[in-house]
Amino acid sequence: MTDSKQTTTTSLRVIGASFGRTGTLSTKTALELLGLRCYHATELFAGGKEHVKFWTDAIERRNALPPQPIDFSFLPAAGFQASIDWPASTFYREMMEQFPEAKILLTLRDPERWHASVLSSIFVLRARFAHDPAWYDRLAMWCSRFTLPLLHPLFSVMDRVVWEGHFGGVDLR
Repeated sequence: MTDSKQTTTTSLRVIGASFGRTGTLSTKTALELLGLRCYHATELFAGGKEHVKFWTDAIERRNALPPQPIDFSFLPAAGFQASIDWPASTFYREMMEQFPEAKILLTLRDPERWHASVLSSIFVLRARFAHDPAWYDRLAMWCSRFTLPLLHPLFSVMDRVVWEGHFGGVDLR
C-alpha cells in the first residue's frame, strides 16, 4: 500500500478520534497545510482494493473473539502522518496503543446540526445502497473513478464501521 512518491515515516503524529461530518475534511486540509499527510475517508475511496481489504480485516480482527491486534503500520509506511474521519477514527484507541506518542485530535459539532448533516449526506448514500440495488448500479456507472466491483466493498466497509459499528445498525432518522 505504499506510494513510491510519498515519504515514509514510522509513526503517526496525529490520530483523529472524530466522527465524520464534524469538519474532518477541513481538518485534513489544515493538517496537510501544516505538512502532515492525512488519512481521511477520501483516501479509502482513492486507495482502492488494498485499503478496502485493510479496513475489512481491521473490522474482522476487532470483532473476533477474543479481539485480535491490528497493525496500522501501513499508514505511516504509505506516508501518512495523521488520520482523521471514518474509517480510521473508529480505531483511534487501537492506534493510540500502537502510536503512543501521537497527539489525539477530536473535532466536535452541535449534535442537532451533525444529525441533519449526516441525514442529508452520507446517510442518504447508505440508505440508497441498502435498499435500492439498481441505484448502486447507476452510481457505479456515474463514478468513472471506480469500477463496479469496488463500490460494493467500499460501501460495505463504511456500513460496517459507521452504521453497524458506531450506531448498532439503528436507523438514525
